[in-house]
Amino acid sequence: MARWISWMLLVAIITVAVVLRLHGISQHSLWLDEALSWKLQSFPLELMLERTGEPTTTHPPLYFLLLHFWTRTFGDSDTAMRSLSVVASITTIPAMYVLVKSLDAAFGTKERERSTTAGFVACGFLAVSNLHIHHAQQVRGYALAGLLTVLSSISLVRALTKRERAWIDWCTYTMSVVALCYTHNLGLFTACAQQLFVAFYLWGPESRTRFRTGDEQSPGLDSARDALGTSSTACDAVASKNSIALLKAKRVGALLALGGLAIGYLPWITRTLGQSQKLRSSWQRPIGFDDIAAEVGDAITGTSAQLQTGSSVVSWIIVVGIVIVWGLLVCRCGWAGVFLALLGAVPTGLILAYSLNSPRSIFDARYLTFAQIAWLLGTAWLLSRTPGRIERILLALIPLSWCCFWCFEVHMSHAAIAEPGMRGALAHVTRHRQADEIVVAETPFVLFGAQHYAREHFSVRLCADRKDRFLFNGESQLLATDLITHRDIAAESPRGIWLLTSSSYMSNAKNQFPASCLVPKAAWQLQSSIKFRQDLYWEHAIRVHHYVWRDVLETTTDSTVLFPLPVDD
Repeated sequence: MARWISWMLLVAIITVAVVLRLHGISQHSLWLDEALSWKLQSFPLELMLERTGEPTTTHPPLYFLLLHFWTRTFGDSDTAMRSLSVVASITTIPAMYVLVKSLDAAFGTKERERSTTAGFVACGFLAVSNLHIHHAQQVRGYALAGLLTVLSSISLVRALTKRERAWIDWCTYTMSVVALCYTHNLGLFTACAQQLFVAFYLWGPESRTRFRTGDEQSPGLDSARDALGTSSTACDAVASKNSIALLKAKRVGALLALGGLAIGYLPWITRTLGQSQKLRSSWQRPIGFDDIAAEVGDAITGTSAQLQTGSSVVSWIIVVGIVIVWGLLVCRCGWAGVFLALLGAVPTGLILAYSLNSPRSIFDARYLTFAQIAWLLGTAWLLSRTPGRIERILLALIPLSWCCFWCFEVHMSHAAIAEPGMRGALAHVTRHRQADEIVVAETPFVLFGAQHYAREHFSVRLCADRKDRFLFNGESQLLATDLITHRDIAAESPRGIWLLTSSSYMSNAKNQFPASCLVPKAAWQLQSSIKFRQDLYWEHAIRVHHYVWRDVLETTTDSTVLFPLPVDD
């Protein structure tokens, strides 16, 4: 394939990816996790780092740190914040192509046409993957962690096989894998897979002969033959000496990189363990046998934000297919295949093992994102090993067409539908609220999204018995100024109260958060109540209740103030 054709095809794939990731990016309101990200990044840096280390945040600080500076440059609108994930997701596609080329160059396949096919197929898989499109439109760190997974793998492959200036690649690998672990705690599982491969490759039984084979093709050995004549024994001695020296250098580099990872992540490891313990006890969600197939199926065909409507038979076929791909990669595709199999199987196995030994399962499609990248890449690599150019292309078109079908079926249809959600609720309050009325959230699950959409107009506070953030869920995102007691409300003497409620996440709440802000209740009269449906199936409608002090009713005759909207039962 001509180089200009390759470039045009890669540009076309990236263009498709850009269109899919921008389509509908601003249509949906922020959901709870996105609102938590917005709240954390709004803190001063020192406070943000402190709060991300608390057990209830469950994520390290790097993504929030980048988001903090991103919003200072581009603003904190829904689209502006989500665009950071869009950029990371799109950048992952050419990085995937580079990783395929690096694997081909590193492990001696030297089959340029086949590696080009594998690169394009892998990029195509990623471009139309519903899971990655969904994460590209989220104010969360999954897209960034996916990019760092690919970048760290590129650096590692090059560091293991380059003969000159490999220290640059070892340094790049160390920095990128540390960054991955500081982006998402499950990045540790990917790092485990990479280090396991390093152990096999550098300390395996054939490591000496592997590097010697490379020496026999090197210019250094040719120079030795010229200097020593035709003595094969002397040449073999030079090759053996060179291979041992190179192997030792690689081992030293690998150990230094591992030490760099340990030292770099050591300041955060105790916080990760604390977050893990908190996660185990947060709520009960044991994993079931069918859940394994369902989540793997969603990781391939759907997203983590939809009801599982696919057939369990199809899901189990996908699971079996992935396992077969791992086996074929190990048996037929050399060290490149071993690397891809470990990168996909080890994180998946560790997530499953954690879930089986914990009442709180994390075997979820969104947590399989980083392993799923290796699943797609391994499948593309295996397809490219098919003999015959036409056969390779036709065989690759089958799964690509299937992925395109699911992309249209899930993403395009989902993006076309948008419920008003929190954005609609706050727009309604903004239109009808009077200057001397306050806005109160009944639960922290409602508070953060409401604060985001009201940030330029008025403050939204959480109704509390006392100003203690540890009484509530989401305490790491709460400030003392976010809380308001009924005594504070009485001191402000508002003419009206807008109360925002929702039953979302209440089964996981520390308490039931009664609406104690209406004290005494007999003094307040409900003037309107309207609900705004949410996009995600697990987030229930936002209800906006408008209460007016009865003394105001006696002195006010303007019906448009007292009754802005009819009661919605």
